[in-house]
Amino acid sequence: MEEIFSITPEIDIKIAKKMPAVRYRIQIATGETTDLFKERGDYIVEKEADQTIVTFYTGEKFNADTYRSLGGMIVNWLQKNKIKESSIKLPEKISDTDHKALLEGLLLSAFIFNKYKKKDKAFRGILYLHQEEAAMLESTQIICNAVNMARDWAHEPAAKINPWTLSERAKLLAMQYDLKFRILDDVQLAEMGAGAIVAVGQGSKTPSRMIVLEYPGKGKHKKPVVLVGKAITFDSGGYSIKPSDSMVGMKYDKCGAMAVLGVMRAAAELKLDTPIVGIICAAENMLSEKSYRPDDIIVSLSGLSIEVISTDAEGRLVLADACDHRPGNADRRLCRCAWKCPRWRCQQ
Repeated sequence: MEEIFSITPEIDIKIAKKMPAVRYRIQIATGETTDLFKERGDYIVEKEADQTIVTFYTGEKFNADTYRSLGGMIVNWLQKNKIKESSIKLPEKISDTDHKALLEGLLLSAFIFNKYKKKDKAFRGILYLHQEEAAMLESTQIICNAVNMARDWAHEPAAKINPWTLSERAKLLAMQYDLKFRILDDVQLAEMGAGAIVAVGQGSKTPSRMIVLEYPGKGKHKKPVVLVGKAITFDSGGYSIKPSDSMVGMKYDKCGAMAVLGVMRAAAELKLDTPIVGIICAAENMLSEKSYRPDDIIVSLSGLSIEVISTDAEGRLVLADACDHRPGNADRRLCRCAWKCPRWRCQQ
């Protein structure tokens, strides 16, 4: 279980209670341009007797986005040059916003998806931060770990993540971070009247799933923020089939849902006050004798009928069922008491 939640970066960002004597020290220069520094990302390498100092330039005008991208440039340089140990010294006058953005750049750029590549010898480097940065790093690391988990899952091919395996991952995520969860399969969705998401997934050997995660919140907020994410784990276009070059990369049609899963993890770890509900509509749009067709008429969770013109418009169909909150249709949707009600179609 730990493997799917923990992402191992090439550059590990660590706090040093006592800064070790590393060979490479990174520092940041700001201010007006000079002969050495003309634009953001310029750097100079100065070799001293027992240490090499690498100075990166922010550019003459800088803000949080500048620091975030600069953090990425620093990590890319460390990766490219296979620097095993280094430390970084921040400018004396840097705001909390800029400081946090720099850490985000360091942590997010350290992510790499290479689990399926043959590696002769894995490279691992360490970038040390000073002890006073521990609190800022802790909260930023929670957010970036959630982002990197979402990116890692997004990169997984359809052979690894389909509606069923995604629901299993979501279940493990809920158990790991103490979230309430509910997973509805295609039979339960059909009984509810969610005909749109069922139709999209019926051509696949792994039928549709509706995944619901709930973070209760730590404050007195009663109304949750509801996030809805599309998880088309692969989109062939169905009978309105995509050309081959447009089909490459369709594993990324699940990225909206991956973002929702990342938010749910981060919210639980940060112990946010606001309750959050994440609804994920997962389906695989494939071509088979069971696939839905152009000219088919399907009935969505709202009770409204939909005429299919193109089967490659599957995203709006699955989202229609996930987003339906039409009052007066309690017998045809996942109603407000569905978190507690044992019946799929509430009669209250």
